Amino acid sequence: DAQTAGEARRRWDWRIVAPADAPDALSEQADIQIAFDGAGVAGDERFVTMPWDMPWPARWAAIDKALRSSWPRASVVVLTHDNLAFSRMCLASVLENTEYPNYELIVVDNASSDGTIEELKRLSGSISNIKVILNDHNAGFGPGNNQGLAAATGEILILLNNDTVVPRGWLTRLARHLDDASIGLIGPATNRSCNEAQIDIPYQTYGEFQAVARSQGERYERERLPIRMPMMFCVAFRRDTYERLGPLDERYEVGMFEDEDYALRAKAAGFLVAWTPEVYVHHAYHASIGKLLPTGDYMRLVKLNQGRFEEKWGICWERHRPLPAPAPTP
Repeated sequence: DAQTAGEARRRWDWRIVAPADAPDALSEQADIQIAFDGAGVAGDERFVTMPWDMPWPARWAAIDKALRSSWPRASVVVLTHDNLAFSRMCLASVLENTEYPNYELIVVDNASSDGTIEELKRLSGSISNIKVILNDHNAGFGPGNNQGLAAATGEILILLNNDTVVPRGWLTRLARHLDDASIGLIGPATNRSCNEAQIDIPYQTYGEFQAVARSQGERYERERLPIRMPMMFCVAFRRDTYERLGPLDERYEVGMFEDEDYALRAKAAGFLVAWTPEVYVHHAYHASIGKLLPTGDYMRLVKLNQGRFEEKWGICWERHRPLPAPAPTP
């Protein structure tokens, strides 16, 4: 319909399909060429070879597969450790709302014991683009994500927390910003973060969230802003950036300061780091690491990892935003 076509024009580049015997001008521009009865060029991925008597459903499946592979492959890495309800919402939103044509979903589980493993096995057994890595211990944030990145086959890499919900078009919009080779890391806007990427927009239901995200996308299309650190609840980067920077630093216990560290490494390598209000991702802040709060371990880990960060970089870490002013005394 017209709305769907309009969304496609905004989110996807056009791909040209032409017969192999088309005029040279069209053939040179075509992303995919259909060659009947082996008339294509062997080894050329642009050619889809079909017998003349191939039925149309099979023809369409072959063309669809070739079209999808003409987009750079994206790898979405999600780390899980218990919190089955959050993981279900996150993965369901990725599967429902990722219209990017060529992506894989890699889930690394850190020894969950609440039914998460069984759920992941069920999903990977029924959905072909899901890959699951099961750890027999809680490896932590850095090592777990590094496992996912090492297994990724994409040219575009995305780290996504399992306490997030993504809207339709999120991956396509983030990936488009990475067309700019100067951008090293790009993150979205959100309802909860520690920095200026947090924007306050009221919504209570999933439908209202989708409406908010759609409005953000239309209002801020292709806009981005510099930021000190895109938080790794959702961050995208190209494979060339990853190969230059290397994996996440695993010195930070459990998970904190990896994103701050990676942003500094990206800047030191000459990349820009940014966030875009065009993409709005819901984030249930501290849903995972918040379990440490009742035991007092959270602040102990903050101080421990802050010390490691400061020792590595030789700087004094500062908050991204000042603490709110205390309420006036009556």
